[in-house]
Amino acid sequence: MQIQDSRGNTLLDSKTDAILDARPTPLPVQVLVAAVPTSARFMAPGMKRRSR
Repeated sequence: MQIQDSRGNTLLDSKTDAILDARPTPLPVQVLVAAVPTSARFMAPGMKRRSR
């Protein structure tokens, strides 16, 4: 399962896919929570400090 935006970029990685596949009916909230840690890793250290 891959969710792509209008530009065709994959929003969810394989790790998130495994989490979603493990649950029969994943809620949108669960998708966002699972995607946050992944996107945060690619953020610059300065961005993380601002989010606090």
